[in-house]
Amino acid sequence: MGKRSRAFRLGTRLFWACARVVSAFPASAQQTITLAGSGSSLARPLLEVWARKFHDQRPAIQVEYIATSSSEGIAEVSRLAGDFAIGEISLTEKQRSNAGAPLAQIPVAVFSIVPVY
Repeated sequence: MGKRSRAFRLGTRLFWACARVVSAFPASAQQTITLAGSGSSLARPLLEVWARKFHDQRPAIQVEYIATSSSEGIAEVSRLAGDFAIGEISLTEKQRSNAGAPLAQIPVAVFSIVPVY
């Protein structure tokens, strides 16, 4: 099994574990949680829809996203200045194994850019 599929499985397990922890507490018993992310401007419209729909289902959780750049999003998450980043570039081995903040890469969407003549 390749490194990518193991990383994907690990990232998927991590995502669902976090989702279970958040959903284990009733919304009335917890304060508002804000997840902060940054990265690609290409993903911003999609993430805004997802965040709104998620907030409709879980009112105690807000998802905020700032469109900067893929590399800036990765840098912010590496510095623990954000909870997640979205980008078009793959993580390097150094970024994935960073001792201070090891990162997991989870594919969430596929975008295509088509030149028109």
